[in-house]
Amino acid sequence: MNKSLAITAGILLSLLSLIRDVPAQAVQPDDVVGRWRSFREGRHHGTIDIYKTASGTYEGKIVWGEHPGRLDEKNPDPALRSRLLVGTVILRGFTWQGENDWSGGRIYDPDSGHEYRSYMRLDDDGKDMHTLRLRGFVGISLLGRTEKWVRAAEADPN
Repeated sequence: MNKSLAITAGILLSLLSLIRDVPAQAVQPDDVVGRWRSFREGRHHGTIDIYKTASGTYEGKIVWGEHPGRLDEKNPDPALRSRLLVGTVILRGFTWQGENDWSGGRIYDPDSGHEYRSYMRLDDDGKDMHTLRLRGFVGISLLGRTEKWVRAAEADPN
């Protein structure tokens, strides 16, 4: 029994070393495209659709919010304060820099009415790249906040 256990353990260790040497999936420019769910205090707060524009930059607009009739009341432009947040573009101007880096963009925070410089990166789990980290900041990236969004399932309407 001990001999067969030792053989099984040896085979498993050999397989694990092979798996460890498999390179992680390379991130491609359009991997960020799709629907992403944002969370606040552990609750699904909103869904953002990220897409590539005709000019080749990446944008994102709110397609679902936990308060569907909510207006953009904190917008610094009084003319925009009566618009619904659903349908509002909150990410704009992101460009693919390579190596899992979309930067040069801006993110709009409807809770404060402020817009921040921003970049995005996918957490590569080796398979689905289902977590997106967005960093909004003022000046340098040390002065900011990171949000973690989760890719929405294709069957999920929100």
